[in-house]
Amino acid sequence: MIINSAIISKDDMAYEGRTFKPDGKTLWLRETYMPVNETPAADNTPQKSVIMRYDVFVPAASGTEIVEDFAESFKALFDPEKNPILYDDIQIVISTAESLNARPEPKWYSIPVQIKLNAWQI
Repeated sequence: MIINSAIISKDDMAYEGRTFKPDGKTLWLRETYMPVNETPAADNTPQKSVIMRYDVFVPAASGTEIVEDFAESFKALFDPEKNPILYDDIQIVISTAESLNARPEPKWYSIPVQIKLNAWQI
């Protein structure tokens, strides 16, 4: 899923298969694409069920308010009430968007935001 650069710079996004160094960053996201299954839609085009997970990170010493506020704002971008979303020739329908339990780590504090969606070509 494409994240608008007005929300966060691509330099602050860790993508699978791309080298990323978070040292010195005050807030960054890690995107994980998790395909669930593929089934035919009504017109027999493939429909993919996917979970997109965005882990929102801040330095551990910065407290929880910034990461909690950002995670909630980020989650709101994927409100199922905004369905359907058209991206190029892909139609996306979001079923849920939720923040999961926070995870403290030695250097970082993170909150996962998980989006469950179905997508198919139109």
